Amino acid sequence: MSTHSYRPFLIGLIAGSLTGAAVALLFAPKSGEENRKLIKEQSQEARDKVVTFTSDAQQRAKVTAENSLEQVSELTERTRVRIDDQRQTLQEKLPKREALLQKLSFKKSELSELAQTETAEETA
Repeated sequence: MSTHSYRPFLIGLIAGSLTGAAVALLFAPKSGEENRKLIKEQSQEARDKVVTFTSDAQQRAKVTAENSLEQVSELTERTRVRIDDQRQTLQEKLPKREALLQKLSFKKSELSELAQTETAEETA
């Protein structure tokens, strides 16, 4: 989670807290000392909410990053295993392919010789 995604929330939280404090001062018949105490308490509450929200957001981002890294690692390992399996399969099939090509070449030679022999017999 980037800083930009929760910045509007933090700004709104702080602005709302300050507005609430100002409204409370205007409509509450309290002494200056009581008002200062109230402002201090409300600003501490707002600060605590911001710290809690930021901490939670950082923790969620950390968990998300760790999960993503784990998933990438698992995918990488599965891909590596698949590649190794395919490589092994190809290495096993290559000698068979070579043997078949050699047989095919031999049969081609036999057919060619047979064709030449039949052609020679027909012309004789």
